[in-house]
Amino acid sequence: MTKANSIVARALRLVVEELRRAWLDELGATHDLFFLMDTKPVPVLGYKRRKKRSDFRQSAGYGYCSARHFHYFGYKLVAITTFSGLPVVYEMVPANTDERDAAEEVLSSLRACDVFGDKGFIGREWHQEIKEQSGNRVWTQKRVNQKEQNPEWFDRLLSGLRERIEGSFNELQNTGRNLERLLAKTVVGLSTRVIAKVTSYTLKQLLRNSFGLDVQTFQIAEA
Repeated sequence: MTKANSIVARALRLVVEELRRAWLDELGATHDLFFLMDTKPVPVLGYKRRKKRSDFRQSAGYGYCSARHFHYFGYKLVAITTFSGLPVVYEMVPANTDERDAAEEVLSSLRACDVFGDKGFIGREWHQEIKEQSGNRVWTQKRVNQKEQNPEWFDRLLSGLRERIEGSFNELQNTGRNLERLLAKTVVGLSTRVIAKVTSYTLKQLLRNSFGLDVQTFQIAEA
């Protein structure tokens, strides 16, 4: 992308986000009451690389991805999706943000919904606070040392839902450039690429559902 094109892309990023929200309405995703929630790492620089002159130094952080077992410097992408894997609301937070604090950034956009997540969102008192604030109910598996446990059938249900959200994130990951290799040099540039990526994924779902078109990529092949 040329410098001029990059400037235009950044200026249009909020317009693109408005388009995505309109497509969500058309897909009926904003009327759902049951959702999935998860976080994914978004590295921006090498873990040991000096950050003094980086545009990310004041907003990114050092984090650890337990699912992938690696340390990184960057952000977490926290997202709430439909059961079909369509991102409804998402946000980027510093990588060292607690999972529950990250969740609050997106849960405030919903009202009276059931949201299913992994053990990173465990916390009986926190669940109660969320319910009191927005009416949302957060459901997770329990730790083995907790006194109160879920029924076995419910844990099996949660395991199946976990597989769904992993699958949806993998498809999102494969839309355009890999989420872990966006190669942005500024915070605005990174935000622009994340917005474009999620919007492209939403458009793919709209074209598939409305017209039966299975688009692989929106990139223009070079002659």
